[in-house]
Amino acid sequence: MHHALSRRRFLIAGPIAAVGTWLSARDAACQPQRLTPDPAAFEAGDLLWPKPKDAYIPYGNDSSFEQEKVRWESERNAFARQLFSKASPSPEERELLRALSALSYEEFYARYVENQQTGSFQPYGTVAGVGHVAVVRMDSSKTPHIIEAMPGHGVRPMAYSAWLATRPGQEVYHGRLSRTRAADRAKLADEAERFISRPYGFWNFNLSDDRSFYCSKLVWLSTLRATKIPLDGDDRTQRSFWLSPKQLIRSSRIDVLFAPGTY
Repeated sequence: MHHALSRRRFLIAGPIAAVGTWLSARDAACQPQRLTPDPAAFEAGDLLWPKPKDAYIPYGNDSSFEQEKVRWESERNAFARQLFSKASPSPEERELLRALSALSYEEFYARYVENQQTGSFQPYGTVAGVGHVAVVRMDSSKTPHIIEAMPGHGVRPMAYSAWLATRPGQEVYHGRLSRTRAADRAKLADEAERFISRPYGFWNFNLSDDRSFYCSKLVWLSTLRATKIPLDGDDRTQRSFWLSPKQLIRSSRIDVLFAPGTY
């Protein structure tokens, strides 16, 4: 009798347990996926990549693709005229002028925002790009702040909570320099902090020129000066194309600790 009762209890409990497991899994699946990392996991010198749901527009406003194209081409032409007017441009500047003269906005967008290779460009907006990167700094109370280079603001600090509030609904990826001591990673944030209030300079192609910054240049130079590591594996500072945030998140020296999606 005892064995029969136990068997009946097992036969009843088994399906109930299975249903409970299924309901738990269903409820978990119905929970909204976290879009942003837990700030309690942040350390000084960590990096954050915010990702809008729509394709990133390099100038950070609500302009259309055509409006962005006109603005970019105007700035490209003005920069090229500046280089061309020099009495004795350097070999690097001549190469930069040649590269920019042949560069279309579509190719710029595909390479900078989408990290596509030459000859494989996809139409604008078909792939959501990661168009920004910022450095995490911890204050004396271990509250996270960010340091970033932004159009219209230059290099600026901001409390992480306030920074997140300016990006409602966006995904935020969290990464950390690999194979590096925490004390050395913290120096990355110290270096970035030195550049606060420097102007934004998207057309400054010299990565060692700390008079102006765009977002990924700020991260690259701060990392190099703090740790001697060039994040893209290339220690040349004079470039003929922009260093993109997507290049940095895909660096072999970055451990991605939180990724709400896939690239």
